[in-house]
Amino acid sequence: MKKTVALMIMSMLGFTAISAQEHIQLIDTTKYYAFSINYWFNMHHLLATETYHNIKSDSTVITVALPDVNHEALNKALQFYRNQLADEDLRTSQYMSDFKKWITSTNSIPTSAPQEFDAHMQALIDFDNTYRQFFWPKHQAACQQALSNHIDMIRNTEEEFVNRITTLTRQYWQFAPRQIQIDLSFYGKVNSRSFVNVPYTTLFPTHVVMSTYDYDLLPGHWLELLYHESAHHLILGRSYFIAGTILDLVETANVDKVPSQLGHAYLFYFTGKLTQELLDKMGIEYPRTYMQREGVFGRYHALLEKHLPPYMNREITLSEATRRFIQEYNQQ
Repeated sequence: MKKTVALMIMSMLGFTAISAQEHIQLIDTTKYYAFSINYWFNMHHLLATETYHNIKSDSTVITVALPDVNHEALNKALQFYRNQLADEDLRTSQYMSDFKKWITSTNSIPTSAPQEFDAHMQALIDFDNTYRQFFWPKHQAACQQALSNHIDMIRNTEEEFVNRITTLTRQYWQFAPRQIQIDLSFYGKVNSRSFVNVPYTTLFPTHVVMSTYDYDLLPGHWLELLYHESAHHLILGRSYFIAGTILDLVETANVDKVPSQLGHAYLFYFTGKLTQELLDKMGIEYPRTYMQREGVFGRYHALLEKHLPPYMNREITLSEATRRFIQEYNQQ
């Protein structure tokens, strides 16, 4: 009787009956991470990515030829995203952050969407059959394969990585021993600089979204990005040890040129070098870090290579390394 009533309510609401297992799948854990694949979250990223490409570059990421009825369902879903969500950044928008938190929660199911997500969820549900048939098999397989290829690598390196990065940043690993939630999504966050999908993180608590469409780009690439994103809670823009040290030096050095986002550059450098060293111990060749390959903070590369290794080797303080960096930066 209860089951009949529940199905009647779901029918009245216009929802498709989706099992909790299909809604979210916790696929593995390590000491510091809990990895999940979420069906609806992956669908959301496909639509957000396609909308972004349509608007920003008049292009598409849809490569499959869809029957007319399914193409109509795709267009309907994209129309909702264009009209309602195109200006909502996946990482910085409060709405998108709240939606991510809700949809990736093990305690929530699509049949009980909060009012603020009701129209959004209905748009996803209307696209459900098309996504499930034409996109989900590829997306799910890529997410599963990405983790399968890296899970042993993570288990073999995470302890040393956490110990060393927390020493360098003088911060505790957030909410230890609680694991950091990592949601795997075929598509991630698109940016206008390169139109490629990148992982992204929201804080308090730390929640990382890892893109898996290019997980096999280069051995070590995906691991470095995982470590970089999951360490974001160890630095903040204007507080904590790293930012505090930089601000202290900038305010007292009486310099003309202030290096912007230097704390984030430090995090890229620390996580890249640590990953490089850890992979080397495992016999995996990783000659260039993500920062080097992609030219991230390229204007800082030479100075970072010159002044941060002595700090990482515990030969000088971060304050002294930063003083030398800022002084030479202003002499250029």
